[in-house]
Amino acid sequence: MLRLRILLLSLLVLPSFSAGSGQAFSSAAKQIDALRSDWCRYLHAKQLEPEMALYAADAVFLQPTGERVTGLAAIRSLFVQVMGAVTSEPTLTSVDLDVSGDLAYDSGTYSETLTSVATGAKTSAKGSYLMVLKRGGDGQWRIQQQMWSQSP
Repeated sequence: MLRLRILLLSLLVLPSFSAGSGQAFSSAAKQIDALRSDWCRYLHAKQLEPEMALYAADAVFLQPTGERVTGLAAIRSLFVQVMGAVTSEPTLTSVDLDVSGDLAYDSGTYSETLTSVATGAKTSAKGSYLMVLKRGGDGQWRIQQQMWSQSP
């Protein structure tokens, strides 16, 4: 009889934990979706400060060339260079997003049209991306590591 009571109690309690976890995941996923959209919007509008606010202070940006850009100051310098040279119209499509506590990853594909500031010439790029995100003490998700690969 005691085993039956324990079994019944566990069946009543476990769904409440699952529902809470699902709600937490859903909330985090919505915040990360918004961050991804903001990242694209800020890059296209060349809004440097809001773009930089999406990164952790010790973030790492791994370029398609394999170059490792470490720290917010170095990433800022990269974005100043990029925003000065081209206008980007990126589209990021998430394929897989998962959250575990204060860490998350978002992996997907991107396509991008780049317009040269100097000449107006347009080029296209596409490939895959991976963002590792960390929730800070303020509850905000920030990019901890970001990686790009370019399809031929």
